[in-house]
Amino acid sequence: EEIEEYFTNSYSGRETSAITNLQHNVRGAEEQVRSLRSCLNKLTDETFFTILDTLKDFDLSESFVRAEVDIIFQKAIMEHNFADLYVDLCAHVITHLQWRGEFPDLFRDLLIEQCC
Repeated sequence: EEIEEYFTNSYSGRETSAITNLQHNVRGAEEQVRSLRSCLNKLTDETFFTILDTLKDFDLSESFVRAEVDIIFQKAIMEHNFADLYVDLCAHVITHLQWRGEFPDLFRDLLIEQCC
């Protein structure tokens, strides 16, 4: 309560609003990463296109694309029995990002960087 009072008294309304927005954005990004992990934990031949459709609905940012590449790459390494699905998933995601025009080369470049 003392900390909340400190921040309330120390910052103007505009600054407090900016801090609240930043906290909301961070929580939203963390939730997206958790959702991504949850989706990928369910990846099978049967769920592939459902999960792909779900991935297309995520709000994109550079940090999310970076997290997406890291998570997919690590899962492909750890779950080598599903590596072919992760390869297909990457190909579809790259195509989708190019179609959307958002970070068209970032996903591919980060993936290549992971491999080197």
